[in-house]
Amino acid sequence: MKILDLKYFIITYILTIISLYSQIRYQLNGILVVCGLSFVVCFFIKNKHLKNLIYIAGFCSLADFIHSSFFWLHAALICLFNIVLYELFKEKFIGHGGKLGSLSFLSTFLYFLIGNIYVALSH
Repeated sequence: MKILDLKYFIITYILTIISLYSQIRYQLNGILVVCGLSFVVCFFIKNKHLKNLIYIAGFCSLADFIHSSFFWLHAALICLFNIVLYELFKEKFIGHGGKLGSLSFLSTFLYFLIGNIYVALSH
């Protein structure tokens, strides 16, 4: 089964947007928002890969640099990184903590690094 499917992107993107918007607009605690959304959504979802991607996207939505006026664009890029990295490494890591935590950290780091390189080169 291929993860590189538009439905995975759309679902994780919508949940990331809801999480970021709630954190920015209503000043809600990010951990509570992510935990609540992940719990409610994953309760109704049976697909293991989609649950994993929701977890990764939730973790990434806690990053402070994503909380800006362009959070919708940041969320799209982070979700895209998450899905591509998950597809590449889903068989390489053992256990959920090692796989999902590492992938969420890696996708956030890559996004941050690419953003800083772009800013540095544009000046």
